[in-house]
Amino acid sequence: MRVSFVSFDYTEYCVRTASAIAELEDVQLQLLMPGKRAEEFADYIAPSIETAFFQRARFRQPLQQARMLRSIWQSISDFSPDVVHFQGAHLWFNFLLRRIARRFPLVVTAHNPRHHVGDRSSRKTPQWVMDMGFKAASRLVVHGDLLKQQLCDYLNIEPTRVSVIPHIAMGGREATGHVDAAAPGVARARRDTDVRILFFGRIWEYKGLEYLIKAQPLVTAQHPDARFVIGGEGEDFERYRKMMTNPETFELHIERVSDEKRERLFADATIVVLPYISATQSGVIPIAFNHSVPVIATDVGALREVIHHERTGLLIPPRDTEALGKAINRLLDHPQLRAELGSNGNLFLQEQCSDQAVGSAHLAAYKQAAQAFSEAQHR
Repeated sequence: MRVSFVSFDYTEYCVRTASAIAELEDVQLQLLMPGKRAEEFADYIAPSIETAFFQRARFRQPLQQARMLRSIWQSISDFSPDVVHFQGAHLWFNFLLRRIARRFPLVVTAHNPRHHVGDRSSRKTPQWVMDMGFKAASRLVVHGDLLKQQLCDYLNIEPTRVSVIPHIAMGGREATGHVDAAAPGVARARRDTDVRILFFGRIWEYKGLEYLIKAQPLVTAQHPDARFVIGGEGEDFERYRKMMTNPETFELHIERVSDEKRERLFADATIVVLPYISATQSGVIPIAFNHSVPVIATDVGALREVIHHERTGLLIPPRDTEALGKAINRLLDHPQLRAELGSNGNLFLQEQCSDQAVGSAHLAAYKQAAQAFSEAQHR
């Protein structure tokens, strides 16, 4: 099967997922994405992949956008795929999807079926433009059963058109679903003596960082040596600085964190916290699981399909500072529980989110898309 895999965002996820698919027998894959973004993860690209990198144009440059879309369309046409797989949504490219769907079976991964609260960057692509792309697809992919239900209910899509495929394992120099053999014991000993609570990822309102900041005094009262580590970028961070009761307890990396630094942050983390107000799924969880770090997350979106309460992590209500503080203190008070949750998360990653599992699930979705496209052509 020949697959054109197209993306403007989700760089590491796309590189790892495309490579997992390309490693399957009888698959030839073309990867189209902005070359500048792909550079950081070039080592992860499977040798068999045919790359067709392009320069991403700014949204406010219509002529450059037109040239970019023409180049992408030409690359897809020259490759003559059996399936085109597009990731997410893009203000301009979504208008090309109907043309693609008339010629090729189209699969679209709906990473975020609906816009998140306060996420101004994603709102550059209006919801109706996103919906137009979802409706054009022969098949849709989501990362959780709840997201499938929401997408079907909102767009009146038949459930048989949607595949649920877990988020692929991320983190570490290889996408194998586990850290280096010598790492877990060394890291666990370090985490027990150097307590670091990590918040990582894009910083927008829906990520709920303010609730972790407000929970800090509750944790510090019982664990004065705990450090709160924040890594990522997004909206203006000054409003979060003003919330900090004890700024000296925070370690800030407000930047686009490199792959190398990210690995250090997760390797050193005692607990990873996701205090989200809303969510679909999270790419942070597979990274934490890859490092056998326990996760505390709010019970929103499809997070409970990965964070199994008391088994692979702890779930708490959203917007509940007291519950978050109590959950952090509980894990800090019980090292054995932390170790068990981290180990169980790593095992879940190997079983459900490995390259083989995710690649095979995508291939099945492609075959279903091709069949649906063929049936539609013969009606």
